[in-house]
Amino acid sequence: MPEKSPHTLPVSDNFTGMSEPVTPLALEQINIVVRDMQRSIAFYRLLGVSIEDMQAPEWAEWAPHHANGVASNGVRVELDSVAFAKQWNPGLDEAKLGSAVIPMFHVASREEVDRVFARVAAAGHRSHKAPEDAFWGARYAIVEDPDGSSVGIMSPIDETKKRRPPPPPRA
Repeated sequence: MPEKSPHTLPVSDNFTGMSEPVTPLALEQINIVVRDMQRSIAFYRLLGVSIEDMQAPEWAEWAPHHANGVASNGVRVELDSVAFAKQWNPGLDEAKLGSAVIPMFHVASREEVDRVFARVAAAGHRSHKAPEDAFWGARYAIVEDPDGSSVGIMSPIDETKKRRPPPPPRA
């Protein structure tokens, strides 16, 4: 029997019909489709994303369509205009912008959740969830980016802050 790689997952009932182990994929980049590049750059900078200024003159005409950024943990955060995103993703449905994917930006402490939330709210961005201590032991908040997408801010989990979860939602 072949030795299991530490980088593969066992075959699961969730992957019916698959007989080979599934190698885990690493999330290294997230592309966020935006309608207003400058407002979006300003918003994501409030969350600590380091966004490059387009320096080379040959890239100047791209400024309204694309920006390269990186989060503190090295994940690339790329901002793309709707027009550019439709070039590389012809199936993009503009009506679905701001839908159900919620990127969570992790901060170093519970207090930092409050500070980042206050900074983003003071810049005029809508709050979906004021900072709260969650039952799983983290403190979190959810704000809205300029395109209506929910974006989370979350502290590390503190085992001493965990509590019994609420009843599950009813469909």
